[in-house]
Amino acid sequence: MSVPRQLISLPKANGVSGIENRVIKLVPANATGNTDFSYTTQNRIVFNVPAYPNAWINPTRSRLHFNFKRDTGSDEPEDGLPVFQRMELKSGSGQLIEQITDYAEIQRILTNFDGVEKHLSRAQINKDFRATKDRILSADLATFDPLASAGTDGVKVRHDLLCGVLGVHQEHMIPVSLFEASGGFAFTIELYLAEDKQVFKGATTSTYRLNQVEFQFELLQMPSDMSARFNQELLSGGVFSLPFKTYKTYRHYIPSGNAEFHATLTEAARNVSKVYSVFRDQGAKLLDFKGGVALDPAFVVKSYQHKYGSMYMPNAPANNSTTADGTIPDTMETMLNALSGLDLMDKGVLCSTVNAEGESRWEASDFCVVGSFTTARDDVLNGLNSASTAIPLEIDLKFKAQLATAKEMLNFLCVDQLLTIQSGGRTSLLDTGKDSVL
Repeated sequence: MSVPRQLISLPKANGVSGIENRVIKLVPANATGNTDFSYTTQNRIVFNVPAYPNAWINPTRSRLHFNFKRDTGSDEPEDGLPVFQRMELKSGSGQLIEQITDYAEIQRILTNFDGVEKHLSRAQINKDFRATKDRILSADLATFDPLASAGTDGVKVRHDLLCGVLGVHQEHMIPVSLFEASGGFAFTIELYLAEDKQVFKGATTSTYRLNQVEFQFELLQMPSDMSARFNQELLSGGVFSLPFKTYKTYRHYIPSGNAEFHATLTEAARNVSKVYSVFRDQGAKLLDFKGGVALDPAFVVKSYQHKYGSMYMPNAPANNSTTADGTIPDTMETMLNALSGLDLMDKGVLCSTVNAEGESRWEASDFCVVGSFTTARDDVLNGLNSASTAIPLEIDLKFKAQLATAKEMLNFLCVDQLLTIQSGGRTSLLDTGKDSVL
């Protein structure tokens, strides 16, 4: 038998005394004074995260700041300012922990599935004005230029780092004092800049540069006796485990003349939860993805199916609606399967809305074939275990017609991994994802 919670008033437990919060701002290790970063000169930004004693980093309060300036030309920058092409995270001893290639592409895919309210409320922060523009009359878009100052003083940008370990989606705190440090550092973050043509819209000759770059995060300073207890547990044979999600890229090229394509993705991972597949012209760096009926009517994905061993997902190929004369009016079946697989059917996401020209964003720029392999929303290992079987994931695609031009297919596998810290600060990387334990 139970009573309403409002009838009982219980005192709150006291928090541990002595814990302090500090906001840390790191500048690039390879910057001196007012160093500018650009694709053609200094295209790598390096942050060395110190091994602060008795301290933990709170990744949910981490962010990257920089000033973006259009150096030459007058072209309009892409929304969200996709200036990064690769991210690498290394331990203080130099071990590669995480690497995300085609960083701008997977970041654009993930933000396409973000809620409209999030886009509207954060537009001034991350400079992604797509949802804002969708609410402006098409005739008025020519005078709406929120990034006009990019050609003069530049624009200030707050960027959420896409990193499974130190990014905002990591729910566990990071015990930086437990990592083996080389030169006093727990981590090294390396960000590689994207080509100029990817950062600006259209066939551009504009260039850009970044300055005033800094990585900001919150540090939780623990009492020394608490830190000593953690270290004692590690020295007695215990292991601290840090689960995180990351993305592995697989690139395929589809020759012209093909009306169908078979892609094979081989990844030895304990838990593969989903895969995102997008298309664009071969050699292009655009972030508007093809496959829908509006962006490139000659290239439309007619059907698809994922296969893993004897499993077919879905059981029969997912076919977009086709009329009697072979016309594909829309690719809503692909969108509905994507939203359902990502558990977003009840969310107002950006890619399912209409842009300022009255076109479906899904058909005009945000098309994506999504495969979801989890059996439920529960935060457990219920995806594909390709590490034990060595079976590849296969994707069968059929198109509206034979391709007139070659296409590039980018596939991003979302996998769970586990970073373990042992006595002496030794680290190892496992393809699994468990709760953080000692």
